[in-house]
Amino acid sequence: GNAVTLNPNTATTSYSGVRTMEAGDTQGTVVFSLTQLNDRAGNTANAQTAASDGTSVTFDSVDPTLTGITIASDNAISSSLAKPGDVVTLTYYTSEQAQTPVVTIASENATETNPSGDLLSWFATKTMDADDATGTVGLTIDFYDLAGNQGTQATGIMTGSNVTFDKTAPAANTVTVASSNTSSSNYAMNGDVISVTIDASEDLQGNTGLSPYGISNATIAGNGIASDDISQISSTRWKISYTLDGTENDGAASYSLIMADLAGNTTTSSSAGTNVVVDNTKPTLTLVTIESNNANTAYAKATDVITMNITADEDLTAAPTVFIAGRAATVNDVG
Repeated sequence: GNAVTLNPNTATTSYSGVRTMEAGDTQGTVVFSLTQLNDRAGNTANAQTAASDGTSVTFDSVDPTLTGITIASDNAISSSLAKPGDVVTLTYYTSEQAQTPVVTIASENATETNPSGDLLSWFATKTMDADDATGTVGLTIDFYDLAGNQGTQATGIMTGSNVTFDKTAPAANTVTVASSNTSSSNYAMNGDVISVTIDASEDLQGNTGLSPYGISNATIAGNGIASDDISQISSTRWKISYTLDGTENDGAASYSLIMADLAGNTTTSSSAGTNVVVDNTKPTLTLVTIESNNANTAYAKATDVITMNITADEDLTAAPTVFIAGRAATVNDVG
């Protein structure tokens, strides 16, 4: 309903009408009317209210807004955690059709998509990498509607949980290897249980229904550890156990395992040889002799002393029990 200034204002065939829009103007399709269309002879054309080429202009002075901002990760363990290689997705909606927003996730430009083509529902994605900062994944959304009105930058989610980025693999603070052997915890034989206790630098993933599990691919003395023999003592202390069956090679017991934290970061902890020695081999006597102090050492009479010399192929834990002529003999360690 506002008059416009025409240019030129002299008789000609072509004119342009210009008006600067104001905030109080009616939102929507801009209406116009052309009247007083008089030629030199005084003929008057009908008023015109539509463009002859079908074009139109929509007036929009309202700043767009955002709703439903959520963030999630495709992490296999938890959508609120992410590790390097995981894809973080930002989902949100504009209050009106918008130009493609500019989005950052973890301070890097994200890939923006509008699969439905409605220019209202938006997705932004970023693959996390080792250069990203550990902690809550930050975001920004800058956006304009189709008329160029700028919305207020968004810097956080509106609903749900944030995503925490964890790029640090767990470490073994301490590893304790022990045997159930009744003679010495540093030795193990057939039937003994060797246990490896790990104190991790952070919580390990304790849900058996999710992968990777806190401890996996575990071996002791070269033998795989069954899931029933992996125990969670606390969120950071775990133990694996193996019962020797006598087929293991003698020598320092090895172990190997993979640890996984809550975000799925993994690291391998292993040792080719520990303080526990596997010994499945029975001792063998390599030398056994008997002699008398009689002038003829092959004979003995009353008051003669009979001596046996015994040598084993490995250290014995205690002196053997020796009977000579049915009576207990005195046994000494002669090195």
